[in-house]
Amino acid sequence: MSVIKIKGSSANTGDFTIQPPDSATDRTLTLPDNTGTIISTESTVPPKVPLFKAYLNTTQSITSSTWTKIAYNTEVIDTDGWYDNTTNYRFTPQQAGYYSTTAGALIQQCNGDGLISVYKNGSESAGARMFQTSPGGTNRDLVVRGTAIIYLNGSTDYLEYYVYQDSSGVTKNLYDGGGSSDAYASVSAYLMRAD
Repeated sequence: MSVIKIKGSSANTGDFTIQPPDSATDRTLTLPDNTGTIISTESTVPPKVPLFKAYLNTTQSITSSTWTKIAYNTEVIDTDGWYDNTTNYRFTPQQAGYYSTTAGALIQQCNGDGLISVYKNGSESAGARMFQTSPGGTNRDLVVRGTAIIYLNGSTDYLEYYVYQDSSGVTKNLYDGGGSSDAYASVSAYLMRAD
């Protein structure tokens, strides 16, 4: 059986009181099995939150008038290993909550509109189509980028990122932006509020 020990400070004399609420219901406080600082609502220590960032490190072809998944294939950071940058190019967080996600791409020599969208569980997420514009001429590079907040259940829900271009039937390329982490073709997500 594990033992809970409360250790006082020999250097200071301040009293710390653990005060239960006025409740007739039994409650259990479960401590995590690791070493760290317990964060309170008044804490100045920031909590660690899951996050990832990746970018497209190659040129990717996208067919006109077809939604195409973006293969962000190079990770910059993935704190919990929840982003797949080799097979499915999807983010499957294992902690429930609301996530903020930002995605971007640069469509080379686009002759029409471009859009980028986040898909949840294989379908376009409501309200998550992020950006649309016309390049204002023929064969102009077009940047599409935006941010969405989406709830994920922490087990099976996943996010993928799709781009669309409307260049009169002509296949175009997503540019890797020089293959750097701050390029146009990058994606990130982080937990805003745990469930």
